[in-house]
Amino acid sequence: MIPDMQGARFDKTKPVRREKLLVMQTRMDAQASQKRRSVAEVALVCSSNIGKSAALLLHVCGLALCATSASVWGQSADSTALVVRTSTGIVWKSDQAKYRIGLSGIEPKASGTLTLSPTELVFSTSKGRVSIERNRIFAVTVGGERKETGGIAAWATRMALPFGGGAILATMTQAQVDLLTVEFRDEHDSYHGAVFILPKTEALHFQEKYGPIAPESRVERPKSPCASKRGRPSSLEIATIDSTELSIPTEYRVLLYEQLVRRLQETSDYEKIYREGDSSAAATCPELLIQVKSTGFNKGNAVFRATTGPVGVFVGVTSLQVHLELSDSVGKKLMDEDLKASERGDSDSLDVADEVAKSVAKELKKQREVFIGQYPTTGPGRGM
Repeated sequence: MIPDMQGARFDKTKPVRREKLLVMQTRMDAQASQKRRSVAEVALVCSSNIGKSAALLLHVCGLALCATSASVWGQSADSTALVVRTSTGIVWKSDQAKYRIGLSGIEPKASGTLTLSPTELVFSTSKGRVSIERNRIFAVTVGGERKETGGIAAWATRMALPFGGGAILATMTQAQVDLLTVEFRDEHDSYHGAVFILPKTEALHFQEKYGPIAPESRVERPKSPCASKRGRPSSLEIATIDSTELSIPTEYRVLLYEQLVRRLQETSDYEKIYREGDSSAAATCPELLIQVKSTGFNKGNAVFRATTGPVGVFVGVTSLQVHLELSDSVGKKLMDEDLKASERGDSDSLDVADEVAKSVAKELKKQREVFIGQYPTTGPGRGM
């Protein structure tokens, strides 16, 4: 065996041309040299403003972060989004998918492989695998966002750099990415949505390979009138986000819904939490209904916030405003509130959906305390 190509090993007996390997090695060296020159030029510019010591720190950290970023996001779409047709039936695949939220059994923000076959969409990590049958998917949407590509290490390094060096480094560690949003129904017709972050252009490739999707056709199950229940409510239904009056990007609408489900499940204030469309017998008459309507949205600019230092607290802000309504089983309105959340400074714009979800959960907890005050004891027919 002959060691070569940065630790790779090749067998002499295999018909591998030495000249081809040398050409590949030369190209890799040239690419690495170009990255080092780019970072060195930035560090040189910085030296006139932030001093030689800060420029040296930026140079060292920048080299490490650029290497990390290139290994994760710097490859071309052709190298990460595999479009193949084999006996396995795989028609599209990305091994650089970052899952945001929306799949049961997978930890939010996990990295893994997203695979599309003629029958299902699968997301797999080292800890698990979740599949969605294609006949349950009713919408696929592609969006875009500028994201931090260096992970926590890049963010921490920017925070540590003095004299504005972090703002300069942010221009190198943030890049345009694709957002792929998949909306689907489970076996009970309950609504779900999942959001994935992919390298640039990969979501478009996915959409092309997926093909056209027939409009969702659902037959609403007739519901019997629900009787008013006395006592602490123990069940609630979360309606899908209403964006008819003010349209917001699909990824933000789905993120808000899924984060709201997650936050309310974490509170354990209710025994049963139902998604919109749930046709199971138990979901026939939830005691409470939550309706959230988008009323204001500003996408902002995460890169601008990260590269302008303290100014980023006031400009490029991402904000989301909603109207919250809570009603009981007979339609009586119990809550009518306007809520707003913002992402400022060096932060992830997509997190604004979770901030709104936390605000909604907080307001619902206050209302829950009102119920407890009205019905201080539990018992048969009195909920929790």
